[in-house]
Amino acid sequence: MLMVGALLSPAATASATPAAPEVPEPARIDLVLDLSGSMNENDAGGQTRLAAAKQAVSRIIDTAPEQAPLGLRV
Repeated sequence: MLMVGALLSPAATASATPAAPEVPEPARIDLVLDLSGSMNENDAGGQTRLAAAKQAVSRIIDTAPEQAPLGLRV
């Protein structure tokens, strides 16, 4: 709340050259894929848990920012 107040104060808005916005680094993504025997059981959708997990991992990889550090553990 103090940061917002400082940004809205007259002294902060009177600056001649605004600071460049900071670009946050992409989040680090670490995926863990379970390959235990229980992953061969069917889930509620009728496919195996492993097939559902593989689909989820693929979606995450496909939609992750290109510069995001990505790790996969099995």
